[in-house]
Amino acid sequence: MMLVNPYTFGATLSTVVNYEFNGTDGDTTTTDSTGNTTASGLGVVSGSSFAYIFNNKLLARNNYTTIDDSGALSPYLIFESDFEIEVAVSFNDWSYDFGEKLWELQNGSGAVLTLYAFVAGHIDLAANPTALVGGGGLVSFPSGINLAAQQVIRVARIGSTISVYVDGILKGTCSSTGTVNAGRFKFWTSNFERFIDYLRIKKA
Repeated sequence: MMLVNPYTFGATLSTVVNYEFNGTDGDTTTTDSTGNTTASGLGVVSGSSFAYIFNNKLLARNNYTTIDDSGALSPYLIFESDFEIEVAVSFNDWSYDFGEKLWELQNGSGAVLTLYAFVAGHIDLAANPTALVGGGGLVSFPSGINLAAQQVIRVARIGSTISVYVDGILKGTCSSTGTVNAGRFKFWTSNFERFIDYLRIKKA
């Protein structure tokens, strides 16, 4: 029996966003190596609200990091067909946290696509309009997620199917139709320290 790589049948994807978050500890700027987007919100705001580079990761607490086109919506974050969003993430206090909104794609009015991870061991993907995810706007994937250690989470759409992977392992699929008409990517925030190793976004 031959195993089939599902990516074989998708469109050719190009990397449109690539943040490695490398730099000197304490740096409050970072660069998308593609040059397509800018990141805002990095910087020490107060003792309990910050976002800066530490150990070649983005360390943040109570501080949003927003990625767009210098404050305007970016065309690189609109997905008419196939795309991938991959992030390597961990939380210092994961065992004490019920669940986290990891990231959100937004348009000028608010959320378009949102990824949540829960200590109970599942991932939720929510969408507006609802046709973008499962036809009902919310799908839960049993994932065995444990963000006390770094894990790589990838959301990929090929054709009319969205797939969610954790550390390269497929956790589930759902239907997806329509354009992800966003333009802004936002790392969410809370009172728990979050480390982001990298963010990579590809689109057809």
